[in-house]
Amino acid sequence: MKLVKLLVLVMFLTAGARLFQIQVVKAGSFRRGRLWNMWKVPLPAKRGTIYDRNGRVLATDVEAYTIYVDRRMIKNPHAVARRFEEMGIVSSSVFLKRLEETRSRIVTIARNVDRERFRAVASIKGVFGIRGWGRLYPLSSIGATIIGRLNVERKGIAGIEASMDGILKGKDGTTTIILNLRSKEYKYIKYPSGSNREPVNGKDIKLTLDIDLLNILDRVGRKTLEKTKADRVLCVVVDGLTGEILGMSDIPELGETDGWVPNDLVQTEFEPGSIFKLITGAAYIESRKPLDIVFADENEELRFGEKVIKDERKHPPYDFRKSLAHSSNVGFAKMGLSLGATRIYKTALRFGLFTGTGVLLPGEKLGTPMKTRYRYDFDLALASFGQGFRVTPIQMLYAYGAVGNNGKLMKPLIVKEIIEDGKTIRRARPRTIRQVLDINVNEKLVSYLRDVLQYGTGKLARVKGLDIIGKTGTGQQSTKEGYKSDEYVSSFIGVVGPGKAPIIVGVFVFKPKGYHKASYVACPAFKEIVKRMINLPQYRIRFLKEVALGG
Repeated sequence: MKLVKLLVLVMFLTAGARLFQIQVVKAGSFRRGRLWNMWKVPLPAKRGTIYDRNGRVLATDVEAYTIYVDRRMIKNPHAVARRFEEMGIVSSSVFLKRLEETRSRIVTIARNVDRERFRAVASIKGVFGIRGWGRLYPLSSIGATIIGRLNVERKGIAGIEASMDGILKGKDGTTTIILNLRSKEYKYIKYPSGSNREPVNGKDIKLTLDIDLLNILDRVGRKTLEKTKADRVLCVVVDGLTGEILGMSDIPELGETDGWVPNDLVQTEFEPGSIFKLITGAAYIESRKPLDIVFADENEELRFGEKVIKDERKHPPYDFRKSLAHSSNVGFAKMGLSLGATRIYKTALRFGLFTGTGVLLPGEKLGTPMKTRYRYDFDLALASFGQGFRVTPIQMLYAYGAVGNNGKLMKPLIVKEIIEDGKTIRRARPRTIRQVLDINVNEKLVSYLRDVLQYGTGKLARVKGLDIIGKTGTGQQSTKEGYKSDEYVSSFIGVVGPGKAPIIVGVFVFKPKGYHKASYVACPAFKEIVKRMINLPQYRIRFLKEVALGG
């Protein structure tokens, strides 16, 4: 009996304590629950700014608002929808659709709304906004493929914005929004909740790019696209001493349906054609086989059963030098047959072909390697002048850069510095990957490549007073149905100031319409780029030094 009484007493005391807690201790919080409504909303971090090599802005965040509405407080949604449409925030139909497609009381209506438009609707009962950030690209579409863009969630989806997203994005915070239901104004204000978290802004990035070159390359790229009626045009400038990418234009940036197109520099694989003769030529010089013999006899044709390899024009006998200068397919087919596929393949690997370059750009492809053994001599002959396999533009650019840099293959650089609170916390250093050619072999190859511009297929790329080496390429592209007569990539890669202060300039024209030979399609664009560069003080000094050194 005593035990029962004791249990009843305990239950009574427990109930009494709970009632005291509710009525006295927590009375304030329960009252507050009736008076206030609370919501947790994200507080976006400011994304890091992207600068060019000279500290000029390529991408930055500007103040913008995310606008929410409290659907319970919107008494006339059609009238509010019309006001949003009048201010150019969202259309009336979109406003109403967003109210209908969720049962949540708080509905997100629009993001990236500037301050003026937000203020125009902020006084409407039930409308409130959180300051966030919108992305601004001062150059608009210039350099867009390499700089990149963000999606609606502000995540990088292309270019540097994607590859460096983790550095740039920072960390979002949270804030608490409250509404006093007894207030006549019914305004939302921030509430200092203990669970609030301040955002951490992203770090800034300085790229190796130069805005002045971006403008030049964009202008020349668009002009070349219009002139050739090509599908796309890629123009690139690289510092041969450091491996820094100084500029790139990839025209057009958007496809026909406004979808984001791949970055041709690292994501497009193509059959290189005659620019690959650099590799076969290097392998042949290294083999110490005679260079002064005839490789292509007068108007010679090579027959492989019913298949024929011949040069485009009639010509006298060609030795190695003239075979390279005039881009003789017959001459290089013979070189390839004498060298064998394995030797050419190993040389290509040494130059960085068919492998990743390590550049900090998303989605880099590796190409499709040539074989180390071919069943038919005809296929090896084709491979010797760049047909039957695929490379990427960046691989070929840096292969030529190695020859221009005394045989040293450099790692591509696009990010120069990472900056936090105005201080550089990380700085990229030039890195030599390997010595791809003996210096004596390299010097021979350089001397032969000069002739391409002196009297060979690259004459239209020549710039008076400058020492330039380079090579044209007109690579026919295979499809599932085989090779087609209108599927070409016309290219020219040149090195200004080889061995001294090399600058690599590459022009790639994808599927030009009509006449497709690189001599007339890509070389004039190269020449215009270099001539415009000379007018920039930072490059004029460099080129003049190169000339003074005997270029």
